[in-house]
Amino acid sequence: LPMGSFLTVRGGRMDLTTYAELEIDTDPFTGSAPEAVAFVRDTLRESVAMRLRSDVEVGVYLSGGLDSSIVTALATDLSPHAVRTFSVEFDEAAFDESGSQHVVASHLGTLHSSIAVRGADIAANFPSAVYHAEVPAFRTAFVPMYLLSRHVRDAGIKVILSGEGADEAFLG
Repeated sequence: LPMGSFLTVRGGRMDLTTYAELEIDTDPFTGSAPEAVAFVRDTLRESVAMRLRSDVEVGVYLSGGLDSSIVTALATDLSPHAVRTFSVEFDEAAFDESGSQHVVASHLGTLHSSIAVRGADIAANFPSAVYHAEVPAFRTAFVPMYLLSRHVRDAGIKVILSGEGADEAFLG
């Protein structure tokens, strides 16, 4: 199927519906490096500011990586209230970024909350996570985010910002 479309089959007839088209600007950027930095900074700042306009409190997923740390820093700078951040901590050192999470949260002065996720938690919650995702799952990577989402909901947060999508946007 083409991107941004779905196929409906009914009564032996197939209908292709396009619900979204991404306009891609193929003109190369011709500005200087400082202009590119300013453009990205200003665009990200505007994007975060727009999403902070809410009638409910907005939280941030803080993974400890660069992308979510930038979003957290912008939210902290732009929000009139203390920003609440939420993270997952793993018992396996190879997956755990809690050290970076705590450094960023402390430096930015966020109200930080985290949950510990163990392998047994992932196994126990896999069926429920698949059910709520409403898609087949071949890996377990989404289960910690499912558990974190429940934690955020239980904390009373209904709107969350994250660094998701940055790798796709910046090809990294």
